[in-house]
Amino acid sequence: MTDYATMQTESGGKASDIWADEVGKAVTGHRHYLALCLLCVATVWPFLALSAPGGAALLYRNLITLLVIMAVPFATVLVLWSALCALQAGRAHPRETLRRVLAGRYFAPDRVTGLLTVLLPLAFVLAGFTAMKVHIGHLQPFDYDRPIIEWTRALTGDTLPWQYLMAWFGAPWAIKALDGIYYLWFPLLAATFILQLLSVRRPHLRLQFITTLALNWGLLGTFGALAFASAGPAFLPDLWGTPTPFDGLLAHLHAIDGDGHALMALSVQNGLWSIFSLKGAIAGAGISAMPSIHVAMATTLALLGWRLGRLWGIAYTLFAVAIFIGSIMLAFHYALDGIAGAAAAAAIWTAAGRMIDRAHPRALEPLPPR
Repeated sequence: MTDYATMQTESGGKASDIWADEVGKAVTGHRHYLALCLLCVATVWPFLALSAPGGAALLYRNLITLLVIMAVPFATVLVLWSALCALQAGRAHPRETLRRVLAGRYFAPDRVTGLLTVLLPLAFVLAGFTAMKVHIGHLQPFDYDRPIIEWTRALTGDTLPWQYLMAWFGAPWAIKALDGIYYLWFPLLAATFILQLLSVRRPHLRLQFITTLALNWGLLGTFGALAFASAGPAFLPDLWGTPTPFDGLLAHLHAIDGDGHALMALSVQNGLWSIFSLKGAIAGAGISAMPSIHVAMATTLALLGWRLGRLWGIAYTLFAVAIFIGSIMLAFHYALDGIAGAAAAAAIWTAAGRMIDRAHPRALEPLPPR
């Protein structure tokens, strides 16, 4: 990374000219990503502001919260890494060394503009997704649970997927393992996102991954979820009363939870229903089954993994399979939710890759290790 002060000396220009040039390069390099984010924001934000009570206020609250959440891990990494570099390379002059490290690695115009060009639009997309998720079920009744169950029975007969899986994954230790893996999803996704965001070796892959994440949230998790508004198996007793086709699964989960194997899934489901029934508007809450964003994101991680290398591909694929099975056995989703989420994520990944090829040809990138 070129030192900012060196850039000024070599160019003989003003700092503002350097920054303006890097902003132009960042916008040009990310033009497809920015256009797609703008599409998501320009449709979701006005829709919620006009259709949902308190929608505009929720959007802005979510946006501010997300900007803070995004800033914290990067600030932490910046401080720790800078301190380490200063200790290793400049014990005699730590202040000067720290200044060079910050200027060269983090505050150089190309690095800053590249990060902000990705993060700021993504914050707006995520704010729309989290706000829409809260209002699904209020804006559009959960009318698709029954059709999804009927479609599933048309494929599998009277035996539903959770009943097939019970023989393999119904033991308390297996359910507990799936519960842990299911909530490993967010930290693993966040860590992978940060690593890809900071990557400079493979710009096509970096942008393809981030664009796919943005569209998973900005399209699948908003209008996709609204079009197929459904709550999921865990909430059917509250919506329909009993009996439901999932009473056996829910009774099994509650039995495991009451037998000393506390399941986070049940606590989360109780909290989500309480918020929904009180019409609360809390970022991160909301009920939506079809399509499964959990499975869509895990599928995106698997697709990324196979581009990084065979071991990464295998590891991320196993994780995606576990998330799919967990989404069914923990009663968050129907099997078709995960299938639809995975298929949509794969289609978005392919379309994003072809679009971004125009800006970052794959031929210029190194091949993944074998």
